[in-house]
Amino acid sequence: MLVTIFIQAVLAAVREFYDLPPSMTNAVTALCMLNYYIYLFMIERQTIADSLIQKELDLTKSELTVLRNQIQPHFIYNVLTMIRSLTRTDTERAVTAINNFSKYLKTHIKAIQSEDMIPFEDELKNVSVYVELAQTDYPGKIELIYDLKENGFYIPALSLEPIIENAIQHGISRQGGRITVSTMSENGETVIRITDNGTAKKEMTQKVSERLGVGLDNTRKRLSKQCGGRMDVNMTDSGCTVTIRIPETRRG
Repeated sequence: MLVTIFIQAVLAAVREFYDLPPSMTNAVTALCMLNYYIYLFMIERQTIADSLIQKELDLTKSELTVLRNQIQPHFIYNVLTMIRSLTRTDTERAVTAINNFSKYLKTHIKAIQSEDMIPFEDELKNVSVYVELAQTDYPGKIELIYDLKENGFYIPALSLEPIIENAIQHGISRQGGRITVSTMSENGETVIRITDNGTAKKEMTQKVSERLGVGLDNTRKRLSKQCGGRMDVNMTDSGCTVTIRIPETRRG
């Protein structure tokens, strides 16, 4: 556009220099002015578009912050109550629980403050810390099994840990059980599958179901916003399977 205006201005100057009919000079000058205003309009339009995109990004970041801040407040209260009880009956286990709880809080504070995704292996460390802490609180034995064919990818922080928490609290906490975390590559997607052999569906009350739904919906939204991922839940009488799919083009 600027080149066009320059050429038109040069033509107008040449016509004026050679004393060509004034009407032609006026027409070229008018055309230059018209192009200039079109140029200003295009700049303003692009500025507005960039502003809208930035506002949308800021809104997405704000929504993610709210979603991260909703994670696990009830569990912190439960752990503190459990530690208080252990200090009266088993000081050694209480010290172990405090150490694990310290790691747990450090992980969560870091996740809440960060807007970036983390390596999948770091998320597995978060899961391990939570399970160690849960083992202290729940009498049933919790067996955690990994079947990882893919692990070199990134994932939103605290995507797996809330799912593991639901499996333990609402599925296998009373009698103990097994949780399997598996990963694979499938049809251009990285697939993460978390399966438990609990009885959550048999014992699910409406209140528990609503709370479970809110937690899973939180994770589902963060996956969608941060990496274009999606999550499906399949609950049966013999256990629950949560499947996460992340496009391989968005996993890093």
